[in-house]
Amino acid sequence: MISKARGAEVIGVDISPERVATAEKLGCDRGLIADDEALNKIFEYTNGHGVEVSLECSASQAGRMLSLESARLWGRVVFLGEHGNLSFNPSFTLIQKQLTLHGSWMSGISEMQDAIEHIVRWKIKPEDIVTHTFPITQVKEAFELSDAGKAGKVVFVWDQNE
Repeated sequence: MISKARGAEVIGVDISPERVATAEKLGCDRGLIADDEALNKIFEYTNGHGVEVSLECSASQAGRMLSLESARLWGRVVFLGEHGNLSFNPSFTLIQKQLTLHGSWMSGISEMQDAIEHIVRWKIKPEDIVTHTFPITQVKEAFELSDAGKAGKVVFVWDQNE
């Protein structure tokens, strides 16, 4: 949503058809199922160049490799997904493409203030990506739904009377 607000063309890739549909509903320009053709489709959509910036959130080997392989020459790749492992040949995948690889785990107060300012200024509605809310007493059910790939963002709601 922030990338769209800044004028980027967004290609969203996920293993879940429901998440791809949600991304398209929220303005993603092209939604792709993460399958054996995803990389070819990304290159087709980008006229053979690859993407300028790739954000990887799954922490899966396949997702991270797709993120690196779909980046264009001199592209930027950001890993946001926590945990998982990655094994690849850095010469062909990273060095010869002159990629810049970043990892991002969390941000400080000033970055959060900037993010909130941009969300307000660009009229972004974060609640649009929330597909399910749960009381804190249903943590197990919430994580099971999320792990199954059937949800967007899951939010816990505390009862003010507790």
